[in-house]
Amino acid sequence: MAVVALRVLIFTGLLNFIICEGLKHDPDFEDQYIGCYTDNSSRALESIVYKDRTGTNSNGRCIRECSFRGFMFAATEPDLRIPIAECSRTCADHAARILFSKPTHLNAGVLRTQKRSRKCERANAGDECHCGNNYNYDRHGSKPDHCTLGCQGNTAETCGGDWRLQLYSVCPIGKYKGAGEAVIDDKPNCESECHCNKLPCFYFNGTCTDGCATGWKEHACNQIDCNHENGGCKHRCEEDKDDEWCSCLEGFKISTDDWKKCVDINECEDKTHHEDCHTCVNTEGSYTCECRNGYELDPITEQKCIDINECEEGKGIVNEQDCHTCVNTIGSYTCECNQYYEIDPDTNKTCIDINECAGKRGDDFHQDCHECINENPGYRCKCNNGFREDISINEGNCIDINEMGKYFIEVFKYVISGFAPQKNAIIEMTYN
Repeated sequence: MAVVALRVLIFTGLLNFIICEGLKHDPDFEDQYIGCYTDNSSRALESIVYKDRTGTNSNGRCIRECSFRGFMFAATEPDLRIPIAECSRTCADHAARILFSKPTHLNAGVLRTQKRSRKCERANAGDECHCGNNYNYDRHGSKPDHCTLGCQGNTAETCGGDWRLQLYSVCPIGKYKGAGEAVIDDKPNCESECHCNKLPCFYFNGTCTDGCATGWKEHACNQIDCNHENGGCKHRCEEDKDDEWCSCLEGFKISTDDWKKCVDINECEDKTHHEDCHTCVNTEGSYTCECRNGYELDPITEQKCIDINECEEGKGIVNEQDCHTCVNTIGSYTCECNQYYEIDPDTNKTCIDINECAGKRGDDFHQDCHECINENPGYRCKCNNGFREDISINEGNCIDINEMGKYFIEVFKYVISGFAPQKNAIIEMTYN
């Protein structure tokens, strides 16, 4: 039983040399991964820039080293200085052989297997960095599932496989090396936009190998082409600009996510609408207004509220029928009233009769009016015995009936002029 336990322990320990997971990246460079490609003595990439058999290797380190040297592609791969046949069996194979060997050979087998396992582990760890500018890196074929060996001193990543290159572009997809320093903040300087059709794209001998991306033309894909799909712009394309040649129609602005796209400007949120817009309502590329009573939307701009001139229409249409003379005001109107009328204080938009009789004698109605009776318009008087209402004026008053001669003269004037008296005066003749 002790022998079996020891064998299991040994087998378990040896398995620690084996990487059981598939391809693994540094998250910072995962979007730059191109693929896993076959390598041979006629190298897929032209230069090997280092072999680190004792230190720590990573794909990010290799990418930076290739960037420093001006290369476009970087790849990690194991140093195959030990014949591959010698390490063709995995350490798990050796461990299995030990597990089922005779007890008398156990110790010797363990030692031999441990030595070989360490040797194989060092040989098969990804410790090389390859760089190149050649686009035919795939000329020996592609093996997507074969880059599974851990990096030298770094099991968090894989660094290729048996004659397998784990290949990356030095710059992220859609970018290429900018001017100035090769590395900024420990990362490749890849600040320029890529103008080639295929991603990842880099210039090769001054041109793109597969043609220009949308919006670019000429041999080096370095001239803006507004005639092809509008240069990729949503609205306007301007060929006289060196970069960011797209612009937007009025009411739109360049998107913060993509300078070729245009997004609506919300004038209501930005408070850039007209000051006379009472309630701003945003629309696609513009805005309009909701207006308060007494205002209407300006038909010319549709972006501000203007006064409605209620006095331009006839009576009873917009303004009140009982408004004698309409006077327009901003946002409303009021009235000027005829004699014997006043403006209604409740509405300020209609004329109502003045009740002179509710006022003060001598001020609002005649001093000699015995009993004031309001009428529309004006007022009349009810007189005491021996008096009659004076019909010569609208504002009634009472006069002594003995002055009948004046009444006959007044009546005579109306008769010969063809008009009836102003009041329905009843003239009584009394003979003494």
